[in-house]
Amino acid sequence: MNMRNFSHAGCLAALTLLCLMPAACSTSKQMGASVALPFAAAGDTAIVPFQAMGNASEALVQRGYEVDHYSRGSWGAVEYVQHDNPADLFYYIPGYSLYPFQAFSQYDYYGMTSKCMDTISLRRPTRRDRVRY
Repeated sequence: MNMRNFSHAGCLAALTLLCLMPAACSTSKQMGASVALPFAAAGDTAIVPFQAMGNASEALVQRGYEVDHYSRGSWGAVEYVQHDNPADLFYYIPGYSLYPFQAFSQYDYYGMTSKCMDTISLRRPTRRDRVRY
């Protein structure tokens, strides 16, 4: 048996043995997260312009809706009015042209990087983090 193959097998066995212990698993998770951190930051940075365009699309479409629909009230009564206004096209046209990027706007900014940083710092999830609404 070649000594080189023996050293690789020994390292693999040692890593497997270390991962069986809970303290070593958290250490290996931290090491893995620290190795993945630059790649996560690069991936998040590449996605940010698309997320910004998706958020801009949502904001422009909402503003176009607010131009047409407004409420007015007097004497305790509120009346919701829809009045067609050609000025809403200044918001709708760019808003709907950026609409394909709205799929990216549902993600948090730098989500992968924050998960890696949470793993590195071993932040325990709170109840609010674990609950999915």
